[in-house]
Amino acid sequence: MPSLAKTIGLTLLCGSLLFASAPARAQSPAPGITIDVPVKLKDAKVLFNMGHISMQGNDIVALIQMQRLVDHFKANATNGKIVAIFHRDMGVIGLSDEAYNREKKVTTGNPYKDQIKKLAEEGVDFEFCGVSMAAHGWVNKDLLPQFKVTTGAMYRIIELAQSGYVVLAP
Repeated sequence: MPSLAKTIGLTLLCGSLLFASAPARAQSPAPGITIDVPVKLKDAKVLFNMGHISMQGNDIVALIQMQRLVDHFKANATNGKIVAIFHRDMGVIGLSDEAYNREKKVTTGNPYKDQIKKLAEEGVDFEFCGVSMAAHGWVNKDLLPQFKVTTGAMYRIIELAQSGYVVLAP
């Protein structure tokens, strides 16, 4: 039996995919689809557990989902709060251009920095695992400016889950 977090994550993913090409206020995402269980969120606290990179082409799936959730919250007057905790192999996405180039052995800079900046401007809180930083030899100056460093991803995820955040692991 899937865990509650996975079930909620899959439900949100399916919902976000259905509404990807339709206005957020639409009753039906496309002709021929009838919504039998409409969802109206008044309040939502969502934690993205960003430990693994999942790609859709050149895009990070979790960043797409975050933007869709931000847009959905705005369109539906949801009092929403989103926190994203980066750790393990996903940590590279939170690096500055210089650190990203060094880590990936490229000269392009971090291609995801603008998405992260936009999401932060729209209210998403970005955190970085101090344990993952130490394991990779990264320091605070290696991170994008939108990131705050937390003691460790595991501890912070537990803390936020216990305070009512729904944990998604895209």
